[in-house]
Amino acid sequence: MNALANIPSWITYLTGANPANGGEVWFGFEGLNPGWALLLGSVAALLVVRAYWKGPGEFSMPKRLILATLRILAVCLLLLVLMHPVLRVTEEETVRGTVLVLQDVSESMDLRDVRMSEEDRARVEAVFGQNLPEQVPSRRELVEAAAANTELNLWPRIAEKTDILVVPFGRLANGVLPMTDGDDAELTTAEATAFFRELPRGEQATGITDSLDDALAMTVGRPLTSVVLISDGSNNAGTPLPAAAGALVQRGLPLFVYAPGVEAQRDLSIASFTGPTLAFAREEAVLSVRLNARGLAGKQTQVVLKAGDEEVDSQRVTLGEGRAEEITFQYVPEEVGDLELTVTASPLTGEATEANNTASLGLRVLDRRVKVLIIEQEPRWDFRYLLDTLKRDRRVEVDAVMLDGDATLGQHEDSRFLATLPSPQELLEYVIVVIGDVDPSRLSPAHMEALDKLARQTGGGLVFHAGPKYDPFAYGKTILADLLPVQVIPVKDPAYRYPEPVSLVLTPQGRRSPLLRLAASSTESEAIWRNFPGVRWTARTGPAKPSAEVLLVDTSESKRYEGKPQPVLVQMPVGRGQVFYFGFDETWSWRSRVGEKYYLKIWGQVFLRLGLERLSGGSDLVQLNTVRSTYTLGETVLIAGRIFDEDFQPLTTPEVKATLTIVPEGDATAEPIVRSVSLSTQADRVGSYEVEVPALMPGHYTLQTERDPEAKVTFTVNVANLELREPSINLAGLEELTRENGKLLREETLGELPGLIADTLPTSREVKTYEPAFHPLIYFLLLLLPAAEWTLRRMNQLK
Repeated sequence: MNALANIPSWITYLTGANPANGGEVWFGFEGLNPGWALLLGSVAALLVVRAYWKGPGEFSMPKRLILATLRILAVCLLLLVLMHPVLRVTEEETVRGTVLVLQDVSESMDLRDVRMSEEDRARVEAVFGQNLPEQVPSRRELVEAAAANTELNLWPRIAEKTDILVVPFGRLANGVLPMTDGDDAELTTAEATAFFRELPRGEQATGITDSLDDALAMTVGRPLTSVVLISDGSNNAGTPLPAAAGALVQRGLPLFVYAPGVEAQRDLSIASFTGPTLAFAREEAVLSVRLNARGLAGKQTQVVLKAGDEEVDSQRVTLGEGRAEEITFQYVPEEVGDLELTVTASPLTGEATEANNTASLGLRVLDRRVKVLIIEQEPRWDFRYLLDTLKRDRRVEVDAVMLDGDATLGQHEDSRFLATLPSPQELLEYVIVVIGDVDPSRLSPAHMEALDKLARQTGGGLVFHAGPKYDPFAYGKTILADLLPVQVIPVKDPAYRYPEPVSLVLTPQGRRSPLLRLAASSTESEAIWRNFPGVRWTARTGPAKPSAEVLLVDTSESKRYEGKPQPVLVQMPVGRGQVFYFGFDETWSWRSRVGEKYYLKIWGQVFLRLGLERLSGGSDLVQLNTVRSTYTLGETVLIAGRIFDEDFQPLTTPEVKATLTIVPEGDATAEPIVRSVSLSTQADRVGSYEVEVPALMPGHYTLQTERDPEAKVTFTVNVANLELREPSINLAGLEELTRENGKLLREETLGELPGLIADTLPTSREVKTYEPAFHPLIYFLLLLLPAAEWTLRRMNQLK
């Protein structure tokens, strides 16, 4: 309760103390002791009364009382001044603050939302009032209408107590613009409306977290008291949205968010378009498209696939409600080079936007043969079928070593058998090495180190093709143990075979993996896997390693380890390369009743995945590549990899000169832009080099090193609009930002914003001293009362 409420109002009037600001109160006297003043006043009053009582007899009693009263009041006022009364009040005053307003000016703010619900239509009326627009308003127009609403009087009310700094932002903050600045600043609704209308627009990406960090850095030194974010929450660039809350918590700033827009839009979009980044010419590449649709159940759309400007396939899709539609294209590229694949879903009536009906994917098409070496100790069926198949595969250049084979194997015409195991240095020339059921003692430490180097450093691939004698059981204490995707455990009878065939089962990861996709639809592909014959032997091991991905398992109870099924097809990244583990020796059964159709496809996709790093690097000596083949304008492209000398040893020079050639997009007559760049070595990795290339213009980029100009790294830069991929506002993400300290506002609650901001303003405490005896009224009365007495005495002819 306000302490000044207990002080008589005449004291607060005389002192000028503001009861609204009252805090702690002290009232006392710093002059004549009140007791003495009371005694002197009493004596003086008695003397005055006695004097007038004994005055002239013709003087009437009422006149005597008036004159006595005037003199007594004058004496009391004089004694009051002599007592020097003092009132001390500790007053609290609100300090003017500064609110930082982040205004989203990205392209999504120009979306005109389809408002299907009564609640969403009422939000438009809440800010436009009676002046409803003829056209459906955009999100930005809602913000401007809220500023123009005189009944809401939003920004003038905020400006009464705070300065307003506005930061327009897209991918990053675009500077600080003061809407008001200073105690005397006044703002009208017309001025606020004009301010918002003049802000930039059309940014093609939104980075809320990064823009907030920029804005806070730009306003260091300003006494910020709160932050207002006006955005639809489409954080599609930079740091993830939840990190924004941490920056505000560190500064102790509350966040108030105004989210214009609609949460659930009627829309069709391509949620994902995925496929291999590398393919062989005249070989099938499987492409997957995922469609999302809301409010369009039962509608049909035509999905068209293009390679460059040429239409190569299309499918008609009937949309469901609340589920994703997945379709698959099987595309066969004919020519070598970099392709841009585009998939487009035909637009439907009533969609929020058509901009998210298209997606692109870069595909690098090669016609380079993959060097494969198969190492076996003794002949077995899986080895024979695999070797025969690879010998006929035009994509593969295969060699084989039979450690315990006939010495004359390599003497036959067209034989792919080598007389001896290649040297450790020669092993590094292969892209993929398949290790069959080989006694590890037959591989020297130098050979094992070369195999480790092949995978970890050169980006090559290894396949452990299990057998009942040695692989993987004898490898647990070798250099290669770390490369095995499964843990080796002691086994009593590793050669035990099932009396009846056992079916192998795809894991969830296996069902999703493009490596094991055998048909256009996932349902059809899974049916093919279920129809494969079972196997009679699988290698018993421990579980897969943490970084490995299990694709196929043996679910037999006898092979379970700690309750988990036995992994039999596992892939694992190792350094720059990949390792596959086949925990059974009957892949030849995939040929049963269907020939090589699926057998070749599975092994081919595995080999393509294993050789991806080396194949995409350009050559054996220069193995540089990018993470993707397609980038967005404004991104930074990292080109990195390994470079070797002529002896296949890591290069040790501090930098490698290269040429970057840019062919601008859309202008066939434009001359290519050629720039010199340098790849720098990484201090902690000998032979590893990298360079960052900013994607400053759309077009096709090619990097060639001086060491091997034929080894080209190519990528494409497009002008991609991230803003319209998801037209619905991210209400859940914005609400999470305000959960700790703030509030999410919609149009119906926007009027609360000035009060919420005012509640965050700091207060100052100041002790003020008031002296009521020195009020001009007191001195006026000190003069008036004696003057009135003297006048009355003169009028009655008294001395």
